[in-house]
Amino acid sequence: MITLDVAVSDWVSAVTRAKAEGRTYFDFLTAVDEGAQGLRLVCHLARRDGGDRIVLQTVIRGAAIDSVAGIYAGAAWHERETAEMFGIVFVGHPGLDRLLLAAGFVGNPLRKDFVLAARATRPWPGAEAARGTAELRSGGRRRVAPPGVPGGWEVPGE
Repeated sequence: MITLDVAVSDWVSAVTRAKAEGRTYFDFLTAVDEGAQGLRLVCHLARRDGGDRIVLQTVIRGAAIDSVAGIYAGAAWHERETAEMFGIVFVGHPGLDRLLLAAGFVGNPLRKDFVLAARATRPWPGAEAARGTAELRSGGRRRVAPPGVPGGWEVPGE
């Protein structure tokens, strides 16, 4: 498998070139939140004959990138999901309607800065087990925040 890092300005041309070179199978497109570095957009393309596969990736530091739905029709759904979950705007997309979240939902749940409200408002069931493990190691109690709750949030039951 070939992995190529592409500049944001070259995103559409790199996807277009990959298709022209025979990678006509669009497998998936998603993003990864890399914190301060930005959002890494990842696209996996392949040849239908089982030949080479390619992963194109770029790091978005803003919130927008050109859509590739006009090149691969299957990218439309993936861009909609990625827009909803990470807050990326795909410029030129035919319709970034919601797929998974309720109409009134606010935020992008796969971003690292998104607070998982259920974990911040209810005691975390794993806290007791984590507390026991920490006590065994250090001889004292260690405050454990649940996954998805950034430092500084008050966690009930703590």
